[in-house]
Amino acid sequence: MTRYARQKGTATILFAILIPALFGMFVLGIDGVKALQDKARLLDATEAASLAVSARTVDVDDSTDLELAETLVNEYLLEYMRDIVKIESTNIIKKHCDQIPECLANLQQGGHRYFQYQVIAQTQHQPWFIGGLQTLPETYSVAGRSFVNKYQNRAIDVAFIADFSGSMQDEWTGGSKEKYQDLFDVVSEVMAELQKYNDLEADDTNHVAFIPYNRYTSPAEETFSYPKDGKSGNDEEMRRCYMSYVVPNGSSTITISNATKTANNWDEPNYFRQIELGKDDFKDTAGGCRLNYESISSSSSKTNYQNLYLKSKFWDIPFTDNFKQVEGTIRTFDPWYGTSSYQGLIRAARLFKERVDANKANDQRLLIILSDGQDNYPTTMTRLNDAGLCDEIRGALSDPQKEIEAKIALIGFDYKVDSTNPGLRACVGEDNVYKANNRDEILNTILELITEEIGRLSPST
Repeated sequence: MTRYARQKGTATILFAILIPALFGMFVLGIDGVKALQDKARLLDATEAASLAVSARTVDVDDSTDLELAETLVNEYLLEYMRDIVKIESTNIIKKHCDQIPECLANLQQGGHRYFQYQVIAQTQHQPWFIGGLQTLPETYSVAGRSFVNKYQNRAIDVAFIADFSGSMQDEWTGGSKEKYQDLFDVVSEVMAELQKYNDLEADDTNHVAFIPYNRYTSPAEETFSYPKDGKSGNDEEMRRCYMSYVVPNGSSTITISNATKTANNWDEPNYFRQIELGKDDFKDTAGGCRLNYESISSSSSKTNYQNLYLKSKFWDIPFTDNFKQVEGTIRTFDPWYGTSSYQGLIRAARLFKERVDANKANDQRLLIILSDGQDNYPTTMTRLNDAGLCDEIRGALSDPQKEIEAKIALIGFDYKVDSTNPGLRACVGEDNVYKANNRDEILNTILELITEEIGRLSPST
């Protein structure tokens, strides 16, 4: 028998033996490519989701907000992924600068503070050749993560609308000082961050305004001379006027009719009431204050005089980029008296409107109300909002054609912001209400509002 005859059929046998191995290699190759493709798609999905989460400024400590964010992440995963069996897990992590070693090192070198949002996900998939090899599982999982660092990327105008009621003199567990002093420190730290941007952008700089309020506000340009002890003929000194921008009606809570008048005239230059105690008329005038303590007959008005003009000391600071001057000025202020956040909001909006009308405003426009408690007359804010005041303010400070949208936010600290001040919450919108338990949370919330624009995407690892 020839050698060829002896080997006849050997190739066929070898091929038959190798078929399972070849098929296995084919299956592994095809499904391996699919797994790699699923991994790449998952990374794309987590990158898009992390950008979306950072744009929403998610509060991961709020269960409702976190649940909404996780739903958003899942929607991105389902949109990007193919042949998905199920989403096994998602996790959203938010870190402040003081929790990121690289950010702290960057700050020490004069760099910018930033926030980081991280999205981690794991999904389950079926291979294309399910059951092709009995030794392979019927499903497999892929995992991925991406994170976004958010920096300030353009100049902003920020109006700090600060509660200067008597309770701001109280000490609290959220800081080491009286509340208004901790607030001064927070504003100073925010301005220090804004100054870093200004140092790099000479032609496009951040500006801030500081508007304190109690039951009223005090415009910087309005002053008057008054007796130090409240008695005519004695030593006098210059004192600030206090103004109301709400049309009165002889009672503590505004009527619906007067709320509408206020909402329709909030930006009229001469439309305000000077607080001349003993009188309650609304004057369409820009005249100076007129006070005569001895002519005040009622004891309640005398008490109000003492609270306003002898105990409280503050005035508003219009928009400026001289942050050192702002810091030096606000540290001379003293809070006292009641709380009417709508007064501070209207005054801040008027200052903002002047800047917008003069074509000096930056494209990013933010009004932040900082308060430690409920308004004395919360129904007034509800009626003002129902009359359209807050929408009128946002509309006047925005420019849809240039995609400029003014934002009003509320940061409540040392009280239950989620269950009080319903009119104020409705005014700013529920998504713009933030609760801070301590001074660091106030600081981080403000800085994150300033970096509201979608941040830079960092490499995933």
